[in-house]
Amino acid sequence: MSSDQGTHINMVSNASIVQSDDLHSNDIFKSIEAADRWRMSRDLIFRLLVNKDEGELVEHVLGVIAAEGTTLTPSLLEQSYNATLTARTQRVFWRLQNHKDLKDFENNMHRRVQLHFVLFATMAIENEFCQYVVHHCAERDKLRRFINESVKPALSKLLRGEMLDVTPKGNSCTAFGISEFVSHCRFAYMTSCEIRPVLAVQGPPAICH
Repeated sequence: MSSDQGTHINMVSNASIVQSDDLHSNDIFKSIEAADRWRMSRDLIFRLLVNKDEGELVEHVLGVIAAEGTTLTPSLLEQSYNATLTARTQRVFWRLQNHKDLKDFENNMHRRVQLHFVLFATMAIENEFCQYVVHHCAERDKLRRFINESVKPALSKLLRGEMLDVTPKGNSCTAFGISEFVSHCRFAYMTSCEIRPVLAVQGPPAICH
């Protein structure tokens, strides 16, 4: 399994995120960016969803799908299922693992959808990975509810063919409603697992007697 030791932001957990003077500033975007950086430092899944640098995302996905002998440690699915993975599944995993060498797989948006699909589906199906992400997120109870109440039901609908994406796309589209499933899970995570930084606001003015 990949370890959560990537080049993500390191911040002090109890540091002030927004100073009182910032609340009166016109540059609200700086405050939003500071809050996002703080959340990225505390929440693994949030970081893997929003970080523009895909390095850590790819590292974690390879920890799940990497083919035998291509990484120092066998991937989770390689250890669990090995030769029982279908040829089609192995081809999909191979494309994700070798996307840099595939000219027809350069579209970052579609590749990112498939990488996120691996994360969400593995959370719902593989207990070992589920426990791993639970221990690397700030809101563990919220994450468990998200997996049980959002990801698992949506994955069941997808596998039953009830979540088909009917929007016409090019040849590189993700089929069988995968993009719809990922969009649903992304939105559900952002809204149900949000953590909020504590604002450092000055107390009320002293009363003179």
